Amino acid sequence: MKNKLLYTLFLYFTLYTLAGQNLYNADIKILVLDKSSGEGISNVNVRIKNSRKGASTSAKGSCEIKAVTFPLTLNISHIAFTDKEVVLNTPPPDKLIVYLQPEASLLDEVTVAHEIPATIIPREFLIIDFTICKSMLFVLGNYSHDHKQFKLIILDKYLDELASLQIPETISPRGLYRDCLDNCHILSRDSAYQVIAIDTSWQICCDFEIGKFHAIMDNCQFQTINHLIFMLKHFGGYGHLFYAINIKDNTLLNFIENNDFERLQKLRNALQFIDPSNEAARRFEEEFMFKPFNDALLKFGDTLYHFNFNNGRIDFYSSESLQFIGKTTLDKRITSSIWNDEILIDNTDNKAYLIFKKQLYEINTLTGKLTPKIQTKLAAKVLIDAGFIYYLSRTNNAFTNPRTITRVKIN
Repeated sequence: MKNKLLYTLFLYFTLYTLAGQNLYNADIKILVLDKSSGEGISNVNVRIKNSRKGASTSAKGSCEIKAVTFPLTLNISHIAFTDKEVVLNTPPPDKLIVYLQPEASLLDEVTVAHEIPATIIPREFLIIDFTICKSMLFVLGNYSHDHKQFKLIILDKYLDELASLQIPETISPRGLYRDCLDNCHILSRDSAYQVIAIDTSWQICCDFEIGKFHAIMDNCQFQTINHLIFMLKHFGGYGHLFYAINIKDNTLLNFIENNDFERLQKLRNALQFIDPSNEAARRFEEEFMFKPFNDALLKFGDTLYHFNFNNGRIDFYSSESLQFIGKTTLDKRITSSIWNDEILIDNTDNKAYLIFKKQLYEINTLTGKLTPKIQTKLAAKVLIDAGFIYYLSRTNNAFTNPRTITRVKIN
């Protein structure tokens, strides 16, 4: 109560002093739009320069920052757009509308992007989703002339067609899912269906209730010689527990537990000074300032690599015994920002990558060092396999094919 009173008195004192300097104090509403499409941009970081005050935009591109003092400079940034500064000497009369320019996504001159040929995936085929399982490309979609008839096209690593499955009309697919055993599933609103190969033919089978499917599959990471490895997040994502189930006797072993309670406590402290009704300010603290790291556990050969981001290192474990065998320090560029913890895995070539400032880097899992590879492009989905990076992105002509798959060789 005493701290709250002191905070209130300090606020009134500040307002009184600024008023004596003929400065303005008001709320500001902001709308951030894509300059090329005119659509609102979500998760834009809007901050007042030289201040911790800020907000993140909603799904429609809007946000509000309360009780700001003018003049001020807004720093507006998004990973897929060019950063922008806006200087405001007085409060805008209504809503401040800001247009961001999409970041240029030119590839290196020596890199050639290959769009999947139209003879394999026709232009009239509307792509819904894709995934990669066992080095095969699974593409889900339907044809523009028949939106009720869905197909699953399966290609090998050379982009030769292996199968084209007509999905039963009783299934209304929403996406694809790669499980921890490298199998492909078709997801609908209520069910998950496994895609299986029998000799040289492919079938859709095994109807799983969607809730139970996600409850099991979402935590499963991969299989070793003796165990199935699972990850459980707790404390709102600030805690990670990796556990193993022995596939022979079904015994359970907790072998990695990593908690970042310091960051969680900083978030709780920050939220104490925020009005509970100010959703934008709360989201800014939760999703930008104190967002939890996402630990990752990879299996390459006979070794498990635990990306322990909040402690700044990679820990090594034996994939057979699950015993700790060593560690190395992560490059500081990875641990300096919570946005650099999304690991892209090439399961075929046993390599790990991340995208940092629109550049693809390979992570040396033995030394923790980064090696720059190629510039990346904005995409709805990015996967890596067998030395290629695959993008699911929108085309300029939304009437013929609103999404296309492009793959680029990683040098």
